Amino acid sequence: MPASNTPANGQPAGQGLPVSEEFLRLLVENTSDIITVVNDKGVLRFISPSATPILGYEPEEVLNRNIFDLIDPLDLPRTTAALGRMIADPTAPMTVEYRARHRDGSWRVLQSVARSVPGQAADGFVVVSSRDVTGDRKREEELRQAGKVEAISQLASGVAHDFNNILAAMMMQAELSAKAKNMPLEALDGFQKIRNAAQRGVYLTRELLLFSNKQAIQPRNLNLNEVITNIAKTARQVVGESIKLQLNLHSSALVTQADAGMLDQIVLNLAANARDAMPQGGKLAIATGEKEVQEPFTVLHQAVQPGEYVYFSVSDSGVGIPREALAKIFEPLFTTKEPGKGMGLGLATVMSIVKQHNGFVTVESELDRGTKFTIHLPTSQGDTESIVAAKPRQQTGTETILLVEDDTEMRALAQSALAQNGYKVLEAANGLEALKLWVRHQSSVALLLTDLAMPGGILGHELAMHLQQEYPELKVVFISGYSAEFAGGKSELRLGENFLQKPFSADQLMDIIRRSLDS
Repeated sequence: MPASNTPANGQPAGQGLPVSEEFLRLLVENTSDIITVVNDKGVLRFISPSATPILGYEPEEVLNRNIFDLIDPLDLPRTTAALGRMIADPTAPMTVEYRARHRDGSWRVLQSVARSVPGQAADGFVVVSSRDVTGDRKREEELRQAGKVEAISQLASGVAHDFNNILAAMMMQAELSAKAKNMPLEALDGFQKIRNAAQRGVYLTRELLLFSNKQAIQPRNLNLNEVITNIAKTARQVVGESIKLQLNLHSSALVTQADAGMLDQIVLNLAANARDAMPQGGKLAIATGEKEVQEPFTVLHQAVQPGEYVYFSVSDSGVGIPREALAKIFEPLFTTKEPGKGMGLGLATVMSIVKQHNGFVTVESELDRGTKFTIHLPTSQGDTESIVAAKPRQQTGTETILLVEDDTEMRALAQSALAQNGYKVLEAANGLEALKLWVRHQSSVALLLTDLAMPGGILGHELAMHLQQEYPELKVVFISGYSAEFAGGKSELRLGENFLQKPFSADQLMDIIRRSLDS
């Protein structure tokens, strides 16, 4: 007998399921998308129960409300225009993406497909199917940002490394020239201006390296109140006399493990932003405090873990940040400033530093009422280390130094500075030249001063290892445009002991040379 074409439910094969009101109700109630019916003005006539898990509203809460009341005002022109086009031409479906407000005040990104059905209602009958694509858009944005940041980071680190050589030469040349005998006061003033300009360049290159993560943190236990107090004087110079700077420090010590120089960079970046937001003057307040986070949450794409945090906030009374720009202000190269007044790296650098410290940032801003940035850092246990500048050492000497530097101008300036302080200098442009000098002068060389990255096939740390195998007592000082962690390779570099990061002054060079020789 031939096989039966009738399945167990008795419905003949090839026929569709029975269509009934109950069947359609089951479909609508069990779909994960939001199904709505609106009139030609956008008034909700029906909304499926799936709206509750997506937007937080029960259907009866939003029935007879205008759908546009729930849509981000920035998206209203696009969504209202799309509805108007569809009403005018019922044969054309509408597809539009927009942000809708959740019942808790947050935003969800919805992607809607709609079609007008003529003749079903006097005031219009538009069926809309809306899908929650918030997670998809967030992941796409994170991938886009990651790709952009990586590309810019590579460019920034390369530019900063090369620029550091130029700045180092400028600073040393100005410093050495100013020490010449019988120098006119006008010339001395000019050299000081050159050094000041070069120092501003140093902050810029440091910002580039921080942003590109080529400046690793050197954390130690710090009292946040002390950090803010120490940088306040420089911050006052940054904002100028027309802006009043006020400090509101917590009554007790706030201990966190952080890099003091990087925290200074955050404060100065935020102070510069505040200054630009108050061109006619105003008030800048820096406050410190502590906060407990009890539940994990996400802010500005940062995953925040529960725990104890200390914080400092930087608040201004300036023009504020437009709401549509708030989500983008930490993006590299994004700026709300006029052309020529900002590179768009300041806040990107702030975010990079905070993430390296396992902290998080919050922002509050209102147009014409100011902006408040709050930097949260994990609380640390233990005693704090005071931030005290090291006392200068004696800088002169008579020892022989083997100087290895491929940059001709930098090598000449370093040689001049060393010679002026009594040292005998053997110069080499690369590792191969240094080995030839070593063969002839090994017995007299007391210290190797070498750049880490050099052409010719022999890197600085490789040269040092080779020479110290023959003479273990040889002292070594490395120099590089990168920080110790990223420049060192297999070497153990200690800033201020056997490593000097470019750009540096002649005094800094003399100090580390003497420190190494005396150790």
